Amino acid sequence: MRSFFSSWSAIATKLGFTQKKKKRKKGNRRSPFTRRLWIEPLEDRRVLSITVNTPLDFTDGSINDGSVSLRDAVLRAPDGETINFAQPLNGQTINLLPSLGEIAFAKSLTIDASMLSGGLTINAGGGLDQTVGNGDGFRIFKITRPGNPFFDPPLAMTTIKGLTLTGGDVSGDAGGAISSTELLTLEECVVRNNYASGNGGGVAFDMQGFTHEAPYVDPVFRLLGSTVTENHSSSDGGGVYVNTSIFSNSAPVTTVEISDSSRDMVNCCGRGIFSGGDFLGFDSVGKLNSFDDIG
Repeated sequence: MRSFFSSWSAIATKLGFTQKKKKRKKGNRRSPFTRRLWIEPLEDRRVLSITVNTPLDFTDGSINDGSVSLRDAVLRAPDGETINFAQPLNGQTINLLPSLGEIAFAKSLTIDASMLSGGLTINAGGGLDQTVGNGDGFRIFKITRPGNPFFDPPLAMTTIKGLTLTGGDVSGDAGGAISSTELLTLEECVVRNNYASGNGGGVAFDMQGFTHEAPYVDPVFRLLGSTVTENHSSSDGGGVYVNTSIFSNSAPVTTVEISDSSRDMVNCCGRGIFSGGDFLGFDSVGKLNSFDDIG
């Protein structure tokens, strides 16, 4: 009987009614329904910009919780980021809190309010008495260089667009609204009613002592379509103080570019702009309405 079934099985196999079992190689137990997994790199999914959406000044360390302050945006932004502003902030004022003070950073940023037709004001408040001129307050932005400020090349390039900066009141230091040791551009900005007992009632830009022997960004400080007015300094540069000592290879660079900007600035040495560096240049057509603005 056993041989009968064996022979019948062989006949059925020859006729194609059964299928021979393939011998499985040892160690290969993969199911015919499984797939081989592949690891593929994803595209860069970083946020292209950070949007400030509140006029309140606070820091909770987050830009992902639905309420983003200017301070948190600056502090949490990665190097090279752009910070912009939601339309409900059009025409409003961000009042910086004395308890938090200036907004300081050491990286490249673009802070852009140019899309707000009514502008946006950042107000440092004028100090404890809310009156600019006695140095009992703080500035708005302090921009520094990562690493050694005298030997490392500038690693940060800051561009500020469409902001009005006011209420800075600084004692014993430079830059009433902005103090920067980095490449800086102010475009379509208003710097008004700030004070520093040191240099630069409105803006202090100081890269003195830095020499760069490689290809260099030219110019290092740009004031484009901006107004700098009603700022005061007890030292040099009532409106803007520029102090540089910069070379590109063996040729000088243009340290300052001023294009279509108002220069109604006051006191002391260099009523509007004081240049303590080696080279001072102006816009491409070489216009400067009043040399009284240069010290």
